Amino acid sequence: MKAVDSVPPKVFCEPHSYSAEVQRVSKMLREKGIRITQNRLQLLDVFIGARHPINQKEIEDRLREIPDRVTLYRNLRFFVKHNIIHKIEVNDSLTTYSLNRIHVDANHTSEHLHFYCNICNKVVCMPQYSIKKYDLPEGFRQQSSKLIVNGTCDVCNGIERK
Repeated sequence: MKAVDSVPPKVFCEPHSYSAEVQRVSKMLREKGIRITQNRLQLLDVFIGARHPINQKEIEDRLREIPDRVTLYRNLRFFVKHNIIHKIEVNDSLTTYSLNRIHVDANHTSEHLHFYCNICNKVVCMPQYSIKKYDLPEGFRQQSSKLIVNGTCDVCNGIERK
């Protein structure tokens, strides 16, 4: 993977192959002895179909049957805990979620750069830019890190130039 200080190309999350992703996630859940409920399957379907990280309202808009918010929130936390999706806390008022890529499994998480467009509020995963582990002082242990680059996306830049 490239270092974060590289100049990033215009990259959005690649669309996921539905059947490959369902098989991958189903296998991970079975190996952990976790059953796949109808609500979880519908939620998984939403993430596989998403081309970029989505927030809770977008998730609710895309679900065929909307479970109560508590069930939805529990399933989101469940998927994050089991490394099926990752949570992106952009700022105090915006949290989005994105399906982890195929190479991420229960024993490996991929911390990577995210881009937030200040105009259209789109969040873009940039997994080709990993966030490095830092050599911290003795006694300190890194659990996670996040890097969000704020700016203007290519679509909004095109609009601004007109």
